Amino acid sequence: MCTRGILRSVVPPATNKPVVLRASGANSILAELSNEAVALSMDDAVRLNSCAVAAQVYIGSEYEHQSIKNIIQLVDAGMKVGMPTMAVTGVGKDMVRDQRYFSLATRIAAEMGAQIIKNLLCRKRF
Repeated sequence: MCTRGILRSVVPPATNKPVVLRASGANSILAELSNEAVALSMDDAVRLNSCAVAAQVYIGSEYEHQSIKNIIQLVDAGMKVGMPTMAVTGVGKDMVRDQRYFSLATRIAAEMGAQIIKNLLCRKRF
């Protein structure tokens, strides 16, 4: 998974490896990281020959609603051009990475239409 800027400047155009483009972005370090917006058009994703687009979904965070809205927007746009959407579950700094959280985040992402869901590695076994 990479951004379109990295794809354009670092990945050779002739590469035959599938690439998932990160489609959301926002603050870097000085403010709440979960306050993201869609930062990629589906036309650009198609033009760059990506195999899917991805966005973080922050269930339980201050900007949960916005991150869910981003996933819905990408799913809707992707369905028009046959581009799958990956929801990447993000855990807030004050949240526990446990079975309850990942189960809820995965279920919500699936209910919103994400075709692929990526969860972070959990150290504890469920």
